[in-house]
Amino acid sequence: QVGLKRILSSYLKHEKEVITKRTKFDLNKAENRLEIIQGLIHAMDILDQVIKTIRASKNKANAKENLVAKFKFTDRQAEAIVSLQLYRLTNTDVDALVTEQNALNKKAAQYKKLLSDKKTLENEIVKELKEVRKEFGNPRRTKISQEDSKIKIDEKALVADEQVRVLISKDGYLKRSSIRSWQSSDEHENGLPDGDEVIYEKTLSTLTNLYLFTNKGSVIYRPVHELIETKWKETGQHLSQEIGLDTDEQIIRVFSFDKLDEKVNFLMATNDGYIKQLQLANLQPTRTYKSRAMTAIRMKKADSCLLRVDVVKPDSKDEIILFTHRAYAVRYDISEVPESGAKAAGVKSVNLKDDDYVVGYVLAQPKYIDLLHVGLITQRGAFKQFKLKLVNKVSRAKRGVMVLRELKTKPHRIVAITSYGQNHTLFLTTSSDRHMEIKTNEFPLGDRYSNGSFVVDTTVDGVPTRLELGKPINDQK
Repeated sequence: QVGLKRILSSYLKHEKEVITKRTKFDLNKAENRLEIIQGLIHAMDILDQVIKTIRASKNKANAKENLVAKFKFTDRQAEAIVSLQLYRLTNTDVDALVTEQNALNKKAAQYKKLLSDKKTLENEIVKELKEVRKEFGNPRRTKISQEDSKIKIDEKALVADEQVRVLISKDGYLKRSSIRSWQSSDEHENGLPDGDEVIYEKTLSTLTNLYLFTNKGSVIYRPVHELIETKWKETGQHLSQEIGLDTDEQIIRVFSFDKLDEKVNFLMATNDGYIKQLQLANLQPTRTYKSRAMTAIRMKKADSCLLRVDVVKPDSKDEIILFTHRAYAVRYDISEVPESGAKAAGVKSVNLKDDDYVVGYVLAQPKYIDLLHVGLITQRGAFKQFKLKLVNKVSRAKRGVMVLRELKTKPHRIVAITSYGQNHTLFLTTSSDRHMEIKTNEFPLGDRYSNGSFVVDTTVDGVPTRLELGKPINDQK
């Protein structure tokens, strides 16, 4: 798993080592043979004395000692002389020896140059590689192009297109079940552990694509057919079995797409006052999607979190209204939010005070602004609802207007918001896991400067943490 440059460099280094060792061996062999040739030529010049000395010796070892002592032969030369049979010693052609000596001297000089000169060594490598190409080379079978080519796979040819029931939980459990298994189970028998809750539940095709956004700004891609198939009463598979999630990381929003080339944007806002739009085209799954989450938005701080994600059209005329903990609200067109890359943090959504943060936002079409209400709950347990149009429209990154009356002691602070038409049931959750219903038709519409009505005794029931939208009261049975 290294680059081509490193592969080639390592191979050339190996080739240099091979040729250097081989050349040293050949040089040593040539120098040894030269030593023997020089000894034989010298012996031919004094052949009679050599033969006389050998005959006067007691044995082979004594003959070697005498040759070395009398004629200054080396041990290797003396060994070669005494090892020759007499007829070969007398019939050896001196001219042939001289010819071989010249050839060996020439080879030895080439070997020494190759070992001492880098350029000569490199030329030898090139020469040998050309010989390899000549003997084993064949025309290239692949085509190198400057353009990227995408492999298109017909999923329908690989995966059966069937309808299944999909469930994804806040803590990261995923599963798909047959419609029959889902229909035969009780409404509350979804297999999730206590404390977990359903974030997404829908009947989908196995060819559908899912995008799971977390509060840490990550997004996880999963085709429905890759979700583990279980009975509806079973828990399913946790994301941590494939992707490492932080201990406090949770799924906050899930979107499904039939095709990944849809022309839509993701609108994302964080609690520390940043917002951006990201094209679906810039958030396509990579080859590592099974084991690694993609980045949807870069967080500025370690404790920053992604509040909410919505899918909008690139030319959307919708307006966004953001609410902060210290009861500021700012309203502007989402067209003021530029498109950014996946690794970008975005732009400022609201001008926050040092100890303030964004609690949530509302998306609304301009034609429905007059009809929409906002319900909010404070840390002191007060509920208030008012018309959305009371928040004046300004430009992005402003501080906005107050939507609660500021008190000198124990001021109200917003902990959660939701929007609706009229006459809805809202579900309130507290820090002590108490669950309450708020029927909006039982409370008056306030102005921007009121603090609403107390609905929770925080000393008994705990501090409010969430406010969720239920069904319209007229639709309830």
